[in-house]
Amino acid sequence: MTVNLLKLPQELLETIVEWADYEDEDQLYPSETLASIRGTCKILERASHRRFLRYFDEKFVDPEDEGDMLVLKAISTSPVYAAAVKTIIFIYKGNNINLLKTPPALHEIFTNFVSINHKLSIAFDPFGNIEKSEKIFTRHVTEFMDRILVVAAVSKLDISSILVQARPRDWDIGYESLHDPRTSVNDTHPEFPWIAYDEIFVNLHNMLKRNEVEGLSSAIAPELIASYPTIGELSFNYLENSLKMTGMDTYHWNELINWINLLSPEKIEIFECGFDPHDLRQILERTQQENRPLRSLSISASELYQGRTFDNATPSHIHCLLHSLNTFARELEYCHLESIYGARTTLESPAFDDTSQSRIEFTGKNKIRSLLTQLGAVFPGEDEWEDEIEDEEEDDEDEDDDEDDDEDDDDDDEGDEGTHAQGQSRQYDLGPLFEALMAGGRNITFMDL
Repeated sequence: MTVNLLKLPQELLETIVEWADYEDEDQLYPSETLASIRGTCKILERASHRRFLRYFDEKFVDPEDEGDMLVLKAISTSPVYAAAVKTIIFIYKGNNINLLKTPPALHEIFTNFVSINHKLSIAFDPFGNIEKSEKIFTRHVTEFMDRILVVAAVSKLDISSILVQARPRDWDIGYESLHDPRTSVNDTHPEFPWIAYDEIFVNLHNMLKRNEVEGLSSAIAPELIASYPTIGELSFNYLENSLKMTGMDTYHWNELINWINLLSPEKIEIFECGFDPHDLRQILERTQQENRPLRSLSISASELYQGRTFDNATPSHIHCLLHSLNTFARELEYCHLESIYGARTTLESPAFDDTSQSRIEFTGKNKIRSLLTQLGAVFPGEDEWEDEIEDEEEDDEDEDDDEDDDEDDDDDDEGDEGTHAQGQSRQYDLGPLFEALMAGGRNITFMDL
């Protein structure tokens, strides 16, 4: 008995097409199998249509390559295919833009997208020709980007975001957290010192602000994104005044410091990052000076460090973070702290552990202000730690002296189980604090804990 596959339900045919086309997770182009299926008959062409459109999500284009431009132009003239494009990635290969040929061609392509009211994300890859990367400098990249964005503004293209790759794809494929003890510094690839990423983003920042003043609202991208492939990204949304960091480290923060210092976010989200609390403090001070205080803060699964380079980053105390928040973030209306690592914590027992009552997620200005005040006492500063350790060592010495005097005592005194040696983790019971806050927010003292 034979089965007519063409009579199968549409959903099942689409699944079969996906299986036939699949080669790997990072597949950027349709396979020859998919091309053959699409050309077989109308039924299979319809079944493979959705899978085929998947390859239009990101279009890589060298604006100086005539073939790339012809393909992008053909896509832009089809409402179906044009609507499937989410991001155009312009690849810089070290060639100057032909001012007589490229801008008119780009203007025609952008106008086609505008005609169907389609919003695009514009991305830039400065590493299209890695062999020539040592000859590429910041001014070359910014000129390349400026000319493309000027054409987009003239064409009134609606841009959702502007993304700049800070590394070649797969450059840091083996990267893990710089401060993970299981990872060696040598495992991380070096940077590209001849390209200053903060200058690139300062230039984009100034361009967006200039367009905003001049009333070119259609040319304003609400979000700038610094992307580190396989690592993470840092982005700022200019409409929401929101700063987001994912997977970044103190080292990456330093590469973008001049751009970050221009921002005054009302909302900050930090996830799986390593950062210096003093850098965050600078942002908070600036928002306070500009009378645009931080309203929302979320920090989770992150590490606190002092220093921004491989060779001088050392663990920072939780107290440094809390002191900055308590001093310069007193207008917070939302606060989320979860699984934060620093001095005196371990991988197994971070501060604000998500598996216990220590996880913090509160709303309400007065409640958060009281919470931060109390937490500042729960997590002592470095000097207080050292004083506490010295007291514990003195207690241990007194106990040892008592043991020597009492020769008939067969049981050795192993010391107070409540003490902890330097470098070990200390468990904090924040349950009473949270219960009191939830019960009505009365003024809690450290003695209540």
